[in-house]
Amino acid sequence: MAIILPIVRHLIPCEDYFIHAAHPEKISLINLIFGIRSLQDPPFPVVQREFCLFLMLSNGRGKGNLRLAIVQVDTDEAILKTAVRPINFGNDPLRVIGLPIRIKDCEFPAAGLYSIEVTFDDQLIGQQQLLLK
Repeated sequence: MAIILPIVRHLIPCEDYFIHAAHPEKISLINLIFGIRSLQDPPFPVVQREFCLFLMLSNGRGKGNLRLAIVQVDTDEAILKTAVRPINFGNDPLRVIGLPIRIKDCEFPAAGLYSIEVTFDDQLIGQQQLLLK
């Protein structure tokens, strides 16, 4: 269990990411996503075949478990939860950890506001909103 909870510096939805082969600490985000518009008829539910989340954490100490969830705000229901991911910050609170995470086949049941939530040791440490139309 982490001694100090990390803070979320960035939580950015995007279409894809690219990790530079010669410099793996350099990550490029491709086509940022602020909302998703359904082009189907009927429009919902809609399955987003693939998108990515770029998460940057700092200020943590020790080990802990990270998880992301996408929650439909109107119902407070999680439509997606990632597997738990162990993170080790060691004893350096200045260490920054960047995590590109690929999400596949996420089904959004209705139009509205969704919250991408980050928990560390089951405590909410950050969130980002995503609008579905």
